[in-house]
Amino acid sequence: MEVTFWRDLAVVWLALFCFIGLLIPLALLYFTVRGVNALHGLLYRLAQQGQGLSGQARRQVTQMSARADEQAVRIQGQTRRVEALVRKVLPSSDRG
Repeated sequence: MEVTFWRDLAVVWLALFCFIGLLIPLALLYFTVRGVNALHGLLYRLAQQGQGLSGQARRQVTQMSARADEQAVRIQGQTRRVEALVRKVLPSSDRG
């Protein structure tokens, strides 16, 4: 047997060895990319739900603060009316 035969056999053997050696990292990278893609989709859906809940909470806070403002304005108006009535009924010491 000549040396060229062994050289060709060694090249084929090394190429096969490298191919098999690269299959494992390629498979790991493939499944890593798929996992990151699935995680991205999950996080995107969760972010959308969070935005929906945040908007709902913001609307409820706005409604409750509007109710509190209305009540405060109503109470303040009633207080002013009572003050005006008391000033009309009771004699004032400022007049003189």
